[in-house]
Amino acid sequence: MFPTLQPLHLLAPALVAGCLTAAPALAVAVSADSSGGYGAQVMDIILANWTKPADATGSTSVIVRITNDGKPFSCELRKSSGKSGVDDAVCMAVAKAGIFPPTPYAAPAEVALTFVYDDAGAPPATAQASAQAPAKSYADILMDNARPHISLPEGLQGEYSATVRLLVQPDGTLAEYKMEKPSGSSAFDAAVLRALLQPGVITLPPEGKEQNVYLTFSLAGH
Repeated sequence: MFPTLQPLHLLAPALVAGCLTAAPALAVAVSADSSGGYGAQVMDIILANWTKPADATGSTSVIVRITNDGKPFSCELRKSSGKSGVDDAVCMAVAKAGIFPPTPYAAPAEVALTFVYDDAGAPPATAQASAQAPAKSYADILMDNARPHISLPEGLQGEYSATVRLLVQPDGTLAEYKMEKPSGSSAFDAAVLRALLQPGVITLPPEGKEQNVYLTFSLAGH
């Protein structure tokens, strides 16, 4: 029995770039696309679940992929602040949020977000959501690899969603894995982790660079 995973083959239609800045008390500028205000909605929900790390400097850029019913599919680091804990705080906030409004036009969306932690002459942050299907991301590849290995006990019913954090070294070694947001079903969580640990699931990361990836697996309709 496999969980229902919803890959992002179709992205939201054309977007108009916009910018929204967090309250001064947060000392961080955050920008998001403005697909009818959808990017701003996503950003607001993430901020409500995010705490700025005390040592945050520079900026962090991530891509958040969201299914058409508002479930975050993955959070992938695109530009690091140089501090893994600072970068992790953004994707942890995505995992904590758990659900966003349904996407515009009932199409899965890819939202790019940039957090700028100081104002040392940096230009305004920009963010977009693409209207064209991008090349398959590393997170997508890992999801595709894990799917055939997920086997659930008979009789498991209900809707579950689990978010896992993976730290993959440049040589493809899985250095760390953690159930960042349990689903509430130990059987489902265990099945997801077993699948990710199967030989061949974790492949070499792109460009030989360490990857910190958040993957969300969902089970519905059982």
